[in-house]
Amino acid sequence: MWDEAENADDVKESCCCFGVGNELLSLFGDDPWYAGWPTVPNPRYQYLERIMYAVRDGLKELYNQMREEIG
Repeated sequence: MWDEAENADDVKESCCCFGVGNELLSLFGDDPWYAGWPTVPNPRYQYLERIMYAVRDGLKELYNQMREEIG
C-alpha cells in the first residue's frame, strides 16, 4: 500500500479504490473518500487566486462608485 501511495499520481484515488479500501476502514471509518485528507498548497493556484480576488475587489469598488454617481 505504501509503495502504491508513493508512486501514485492521485494518492486519494489509489488508496480509496475497492481493492485497498478494506485496509483503510480501520483508519478512516466507513468511507475514506470523505475523510479529512491532508492537502498541499499549490503556489500557482494561490497566485491566481490572489489575482482573482484583486480583480473582484476592484470590480466591486467600481460598481459602488458608479452607484454613488448615479444617485
